[in-house]
Amino acid sequence: MHGLQWQSGDIHISDEEMKAIMKSAVDTLYRLLWQRDCDPMAYNENLALGRRYTLHWDDPELKVPSRKRSRPK
Repeated sequence: MHGLQWQSGDIHISDEEMKAIMKSAVDTLYRLLWQRDCDPMAYNENLALGRRYTLHWDDPELKVPSRKRSRPK
C-alpha cells in the first residue's frame, strides 16, 4: 500500500485503503465459508496453508460483546 503515511511515528491509512483492507478480509472469509460448504477439498487445503503461516502466532482472542443496556421484556 503506497498510500501509508508516517506522521509522528503513527501510521495513517486513508478511508479508501481501509475500505480495501476490510473488503479483502470479508471476501476471503466469504470464500472460505463457501469452500467449506461447496468445495471441502479446497477448504482443507486452504486451512493447511493457513496453519503453516500462522503456526507460531498467538491464539486469536474471542471478545465477548458487552451489553450496554438490557433487552426489552
